[in-house]
Amino acid sequence: MQTLKQITAKLTLLITLITTVSCSGPDYEGLWKCKKKNNITIEIIKLSDKTYELKFAGVNGASVSGSVEDGVLAVNMFGNVERFSIKGNELKWTGVFADECSVFEKD
Repeated sequence: MQTLKQITAKLTLLITLITTVSCSGPDYEGLWKCKKKNNITIEIIKLSDKTYELKFAGVNGASVSGSVEDGVLAVNMFGNVERFSIKGNELKWTGVFADECSVFEKD
């Protein structure tokens, strides 16, 4: 009976651990530099579990905030929804304002 309790406890712990790891999304937080132009950087700061602030260097301290849904960071910029996703160790930016740089790497 004691062995059954131990197995049940270990299984419960394992399921909890797997659920926690699989629910956590990509780590957006940090300083990201454009792969093509080093003078374009984005600093991403985690505000809460799914909310981040993005600070763009060289744009008079402009910053916006957005939230993560289905592993994608969606940010509203001047009426357009810009999307940021992490593939491997790259931050990919898709949207209207991603024309100068769409791929960033963590600094």
